[in-house]
Amino acid sequence: MQRTKATLFVMLFSFLFVGIGVTPVTAQMPRTISLGSDVQGELTPQQPIANFMLRIDTPQTVSIQLRSLTSGFAPTFVMLAPSNTVVHRDLNPIEANIIEATVSLTETGEYPIQIQRAGSLHGRYLITAQAVADAAVPTPLSMGELVIASVNTQTSPLSYSFAASPNEAIILNVQAPSGSLYGPTVTLKDAVTDETLAFGSARLLGVSYRLPPGNEHYEVVISISDEARQDAFMLCVGTESSAVPCP
Repeated sequence: MQRTKATLFVMLFSFLFVGIGVTPVTAQMPRTISLGSDVQGELTPQQPIANFMLRIDTPQTVSIQLRSLTSGFAPTFVMLAPSNTVVHRDLNPIEANIIEATVSLTETGEYPIQIQRAGSLHGRYLITAQAVADAAVPTPLSMGELVIASVNTQTSPLSYSFAASPNEAIILNVQAPSGSLYGPTVTLKDAVTDETLAFGSARLLGVSYRLPPGNEHYEVVISISDEARQDAFMLCVGTESSAVPCP
């Protein structure tokens, strides 16, 4: 019964894209995405459509972000309600590498999401589903403070805030523990404008960012890269000089 329902969603999406001038092709069966998780995938000439299913048990507002991980690849997505009405459609006409939407989900049940390409190139992507109401207040970081923690489906994402030094450059360092085969996803943002400044893929075991002197305020968000596992990490912000270094 579940497979039959998923097949109907795939067929419905094909009709939707016909209505907006996109040629339908055979699509994969939906993958599950949970609130608070990041899931990576790839569109190829052989598999140009990706389907996801987000289950909502309580009406709420969520944020959906779709980020290209391949240079030149621009994603697009359509989201349906359990009643098959269109909740959100972003065709990404300017071919941006990041698109996102905050949507109010008033029905309970499974919300299908379909991803395609907006331009001519295929590539890898990262899709994130986040409950807006559950967004945590960032934990303040002090210079030289070492944070050792982990993220999973219950705790992801974890958010930390810190300020630039007025006199010297600072270093933000996030590393997976020794022996790890993967790391968490790391997003650095301007805490005032919410602009994404840098993004570290789970395929990296660590990232280090050098930030200039000034009065800026930053936020670093640590998220799980795969909902089936737990991602451990070490995080520190310190001055570039030896004044207040990371341990």
